[in-house]
Amino acid sequence: ESGTRNDRGLALALGGLTRGVTPIEMVQAYSSLANAGVRVTPYFIMEVRDSSGVLLESNVPTREIVLDERTAYIVA
Repeated sequence: ESGTRNDRGLALALGGLTRGVTPIEMVQAYSSLANAGVRVTPYFIMEVRDSSGVLLESNVPTREIVLDERTAYIVA
């Protein structure tokens, strides 16, 4: 397989895939189990303020039920 990338032996937990899921997608999936079946959209910046402290932008995570709470408990 010269010239092609082989995913064999690469750690999935470290994002070792050419195609597939990203580390942030894995975090989102596993956190759904910890959050009783509720998926929370990740965000990296909570808010942006100017030098005077005026709020310019605020990010609020969206929540979506993706799994029954009982199922999430058993799987986790």
